[in-house]
Amino acid sequence: MKDEEEVQRILVVDDHPDNVDILDARLSSRGYVVETATNGQEALDKVQANPPHLILCDVMMPLMDGYEVSRRIKADTALPYVPIILVTARDSTQDKVEGLDAGADDYITKPVNFPELEARVRSMLRIKKLQDQLDEANKRLKKLSITDGLTGLFNHRHIHQLLHEEWQRTQRTNE
Repeated sequence: MKDEEEVQRILVVDDHPDNVDILDARLSSRGYVVETATNGQEALDKVQANPPHLILCDVMMPLMDGYEVSRRIKADTALPYVPIILVTARDSTQDKVEGLDAGADDYITKPVNFPELEARVRSMLRIKKLQDQLDEANKRLKKLSITDGLTGLFNHRHIHQLLHEEWQRTQRTNE
């Protein structure tokens, strides 16, 4: 499906081994690398260690539900953008609103319709790729905005800003 550089890693989080096995088999057969976690804390640890490209997370789990997992991942500014799809039997409008407000990017109900799930996975991975490209472009633009194009050294505006910051720091320490 994809070459070595573009293999997408998906973290499946569910406390029911049968659900994990079904999603793992289906997604692996489509060329994705699937990692699994059986609870919210294990998922957070795996995301911190090596952020996946996408997370499929159950909502109803002991100790930490999928809403809290979503909140914690989205609140961690050190992490890159990682899309989260909540996969759950809870299908009320209030549940969906709570999940999306908690930071999930999508919400799909059980029993899972696999063609729909696969389409949502592809959609979220496209968004992830575009977000990563946007982040890289912003880094390049920031660098261009503070350096001289000819010399590659900091430009006058950036040096002035650095001097101002240093001056403010000396004023605080001298008080």
